[in-house]
Amino acid sequence: MNTYLRKQLSLFIALILINFSFAQKPPVISSLQLVPDESEVTFVKNNMRINQETGVPVALYKPDYAVTKDSPEKMAQQYLSENHDLFKFSAGLSELRYLTTRETPAAYHVHFDQYIGEYPVLNSRINVTISKNNRVVFVTNGSKINYNSKVVSDLERINISSEQALILAKRYLGVKGIINFEKSEPGIYYNKGTFRLAQVVTIVPSEELFGEWQILVDAQTGEIFRAEDVACYDDPVKYKPELVEGSGYVFAPDPITHARTTYGTPGFVDNNDADSDSLTFHRELVALHDITFEGGVYVLKGPWAEIRDFEAPFTGLHTNPTSDFFFTRSNKSFEAVTAYYHVDNAMRWINNTLGISLHPFQYTGGVRFDPHGLNGDDNAHYIPSTGQIAWGDGGVDDAEDCGVILHELGHGLHDWLTNGSLSQVQGLSEGCGDYWASSYIRSTGYWTPSDPAYNWVFIWDGHNPIWPGRITNYPAHYPEGLTGVIHTDGQMWASSLMSIYDLIGRNATDKNFLTALSMTNSGSNQQDAANAFISADQLNYGGSNLVHIIPVFADRGYISGPVTADFMADVTVGNAPLTVHFTDLSISQPNPITSWQWDFNNDGIVDATDKNPTWTYTNFGYYTVKLTVSDGTYSSTKTKANYIKVTDPNVFEWCEGFTNLSNWTVVGPQGMSNWSTVNTTNAGGTAPELRLGWSPQFNGTSKIRSSVINLPDNQNALFSFNYYFDFFSSPSGTVTVGVTYNGGSTSTLIYNQVDATGNIGPQLITGSFTTPASGSQNAQLEITFSGNSFNYDYVYWDNLCIQYLIPVELTSFTAIANGTEVELNWQTATETNNQGFEIERMSENGQFEKIGYVAGYGTTTESKTYSFTDSKLSEGKYTYRLKQIDYDGTFSYSNEVNVEVELPIEYSLEQNYPNPFNPGTTIKYSIPADGFVKLSVYNLLGEEVANLVNGHQKAGRYEVNFNAGSLSSGMYVYRLETQNYVLSKKLMLMK
Repeated sequence: MNTYLRKQLSLFIALILINFSFAQKPPVISSLQLVPDESEVTFVKNNMRINQETGVPVALYKPDYAVTKDSPEKMAQQYLSENHDLFKFSAGLSELRYLTTRETPAAYHVHFDQYIGEYPVLNSRINVTISKNNRVVFVTNGSKINYNSKVVSDLERINISSEQALILAKRYLGVKGIINFEKSEPGIYYNKGTFRLAQVVTIVPSEELFGEWQILVDAQTGEIFRAEDVACYDDPVKYKPELVEGSGYVFAPDPITHARTTYGTPGFVDNNDADSDSLTFHRELVALHDITFEGGVYVLKGPWAEIRDFEAPFTGLHTNPTSDFFFTRSNKSFEAVTAYYHVDNAMRWINNTLGISLHPFQYTGGVRFDPHGLNGDDNAHYIPSTGQIAWGDGGVDDAEDCGVILHELGHGLHDWLTNGSLSQVQGLSEGCGDYWASSYIRSTGYWTPSDPAYNWVFIWDGHNPIWPGRITNYPAHYPEGLTGVIHTDGQMWASSLMSIYDLIGRNATDKNFLTALSMTNSGSNQQDAANAFISADQLNYGGSNLVHIIPVFADRGYISGPVTADFMADVTVGNAPLTVHFTDLSISQPNPITSWQWDFNNDGIVDATDKNPTWTYTNFGYYTVKLTVSDGTYSSTKTKANYIKVTDPNVFEWCEGFTNLSNWTVVGPQGMSNWSTVNTTNAGGTAPELRLGWSPQFNGTSKIRSSVINLPDNQNALFSFNYYFDFFSSPSGTVTVGVTYNGGSTSTLIYNQVDATGNIGPQLITGSFTTPASGSQNAQLEITFSGNSFNYDYVYWDNLCIQYLIPVELTSFTAIANGTEVELNWQTATETNNQGFEIERMSENGQFEKIGYVAGYGTTTESKTYSFTDSKLSEGKYTYRLKQIDYDGTFSYSNEVNVEVELPIEYSLEQNYPNPFNPGTTIKYSIPADGFVKLSVYNLLGEEVANLVNGHQKAGRYEVNFNAGSLSSGMYVYRLETQNYVLSKKLMLMK
């Protein structure tokens, strides 16, 4: 029998999906199984996996669809409603029922089931993943469509009750002895385009016939038409019993790994569960966290794991009189302790370290397990209907090998993350179990890549004469390497994940793995899971690991080829000059990419041929980026339109793209529910856009108002928006866009449309307005419709923007006189296109003249400081101003500043500075009248050693620099001589 086909659909009952039962070893196919061919052909196109018969997507890998911020359930409903045609749902989604929402650190996963009338359609789970920034990033769709029968079956009349169906199912299985779980409920079975009303019976025997049996009984005829063993061979709550810390001996991870040896080495064989010195030595003493003390004994029952005895051979709960569970492997309690430790440790890792809240949904408390089940057979399983795990004892006891323990727990994780919608399509869940076991074992660091056991799963239980085990370096290529045997095919998925593990580490791989599974449903295959893993990394790590992940998935075949171009930029929006680092994400198989051609501005010119180039954009605007890659035979081109936005730092821009309405408030007073954002482009912009609907009908005024926009006073501002008016009949009412500065009390009109007589647009509306002299910092935009909403169909707006040019803003301009000098200082807050400043001076009764120039900083939003010194001025009053000049030649004048230069009223000679000095110093002096001046330096013998000034000077203040580099150290005298004044001072030269 083709195991792949018979496992392709898993069933669920009522609100809970009935899952497959998975063993770490392939179970023997029972003659009781009755599984028809349920396969349907799908293909991948435009990031969707599509059902070939119906044209409906069963998985959407990158919808990137914006929804209005609300509860996860309502956001998912918005997406499904706005895309109901794509999924062939009714407009009101009447066939869907909300089930639950799971939350992971970066997303919500919202689950719905399909119903026909009062009964659930089996295996119809819809799972919508929404990022925390309100975008739908992944969807799996299990809904069903009748396409293969013109006659609709009677899906309401029930002749066979649930109780009768249960009796028929037990009779079919020949069940005897204790039954662990049983249930019978009506549901609608689907296969290849037709529906059939059934009683869905689930039976989990505790003796003899093990597994989880799902029997479908025709609800009208009583025919048993489907039977399958779907058992999975495998929250915390606060316990009232006392929780204590215990300890115990376990295999961690297993004795072969711990000793770095192989099975069959002396002392390292099962030998019918007998002890050996080697096996005893390679136990680990570990802490057993939060075990329970009750009834005078210690029980392996904690918030994350709980021992149960629900299957033969019924060995009990393995309680202990002390908290020290010290056993060797020959004691049946050893497996109980080992299982508790590894399950508890794994659940703590998920919840506490990775931050993913995960518990069994079938019950509260820790994961329930039976360390000795399956009547002692050499297998293990996870049971979906009860959420329990059991391990057998044949060969090496399964609960002695953490690989087997964690593999079965991996099935449980898959089941719980999907809320009962686990998938075994292409052995997906088997691969998940193998990965989860291998991830922990590799993290212990015992094996190196050169060791064969580095890629082994079930190192103690398998890879021996008892059972060959499995590997995580499985070479098969997807999809042609699929065999239809789920345990074999699952190795593809596990091997790919372990390759990624080696590149990005355990934490990131585990977190992406669990997040990805949360996006899937019971129909998901390995390709869906790979694309979900890519989305998970974008959610969890911003896509930082995709450069490692994508090549692995491409090599495996999950991502189509032979060459697919793709890339990303580290920044896509910023002020000029904007430097962008591009990263190639292209994939190719089987040959590597050998050439890259980048066109950074879509002008047809190749700008770079490096794999990961850097480009600087200096001009403002939007840039389309194109990458063409080739492996020498095949090529692929990826174009991202308007991918880079380079903004002018001198231009303020406020833009609303209507991703959602978080910046808007509907103020009505009518049409309060008519405003929404929709994923359409009717106005001529890019999805999403703002829409005003006509229904519910109103006759009056409906208004929506933006949050506050801080605008400057007395500023000319430009506005623009995309617009489309979908006319229905006259009079069609008035549409306005205005600006209010007082919370809506009054409004300034900037656009007005009155009683259109036909469709308007799509078109770009532009214009300008001037802000008032005060209060502009309180600006808000208002969009209003007044009239009868029945007379239009819809009105759309998009990309509503306000822009204004940031001017050269002078914050200060001062002039300070200092002797015969005037120091000018000024400061700007912002500058736009500023070439520089000409400094102009006017004396009393004169005209302004240019006396200097200082270059500007061009365009900047940072504060800048400037200075200029006007020297050798005569006594008098002066006026200064700045002429600011733009690069285009336009100019403007600053305010004027006045200053008075006053000449000295007496002769003076100041002490030199510095003093002592070596070799230079400065000498300052003042003369109140024009005349002859001599300034000289003498040694102590009266000999002149330097003449600094000797000539006629105008009245004023002066300073002279004296360099004594040619003189010897010592005391010297400097003397000022004029016609009416002589004064001397000493100075000291020290070399």
